[in-house]
Amino acid sequence: MIVLPHDASCQSCCSDLRLFTPKAPDPKALNALVATLARKEENAMVRHEAAEALGAIADDGSLKQLRCYLMDAEPIVAQSCQIALDIADYEKSGQLEYVA
Repeated sequence: MIVLPHDASCQSCCSDLRLFTPKAPDPKALNALVATLARKEENAMVRHEAAEALGAIADDGSLKQLRCYLMDAEPIVAQSCQIALDIADYEKSGQLEYVA
């Protein structure tokens, strides 16, 4: 199970969180990632890492959540969601390389 910090002082703990996120996550972990992404008062980098982790999971539920934040007021969050969706599309396409 993944435990996410609830304050910005722990943002470094979330670095590269997506590397440790399984493809079939515990529902509690998925809920924690969604809640972190939704928490507007959370540090933007923590929300960014949650978006990356949801993108790494890349199931229908996580991708749906990412789409909800494409127009987020925080640019890094919106951009992270877009990139996560782009990479998920790329991985499903079977193309040889990703070009941003």
